[in-house]
Amino acid sequence: MTMETYVSQSRSWRVPIPFLDFLMDGKSPIERVLGKGSDRLPTRLQPEWEHFSLDEQIDRLLGIGAAEYEDGRAAMYICRCGDLDCFGIGARIEREAGTITWSDWAWKDGFKLTDPIEELGTFTFTLSEYEEVLAGAARLLAAVPSWAPPKQKML
Repeated sequence: MTMETYVSQSRSWRVPIPFLDFLMDGKSPIERVLGKGSDRLPTRLQPEWEHFSLDEQIDRLLGIGAAEYEDGRAAMYICRCGDLDCFGIGARIEREAGTITWSDWAWKDGFKLTDPIEELGTFTFTLSEYEEVLAGAARLLAAVPSWAPPKQKML
């Protein structure tokens, strides 16, 4: 797994949304669902949202923090507005001796996780490499200056 900075080009928001995205074999999981060339949903690794906590997000991805969704799934991709009550994609993150596994992906519609996303399957990472990638992501996000985003309006 590696990470890349991605800037959403969605025309529904006046301000582009920069965020870090996951890449497995050079491809984002969201591209596997939506197709290459489509604008990606943002990950939770985006410090411009209200109540963003870098430590909480990293802990969730490490499988040691509480998951956002009631069924135990972590919010992997969320609505561009940043509200967890909107649509998104959740996955189970399981930490075992020496590995981290992402599995059981599902769409979230409103307050419930609904349809499973079979095409994403299971991703298992070596814990030491995974921690190294997340440490790099944390350094990048910690270096982002604090700022208040402009009011966002739908076009």
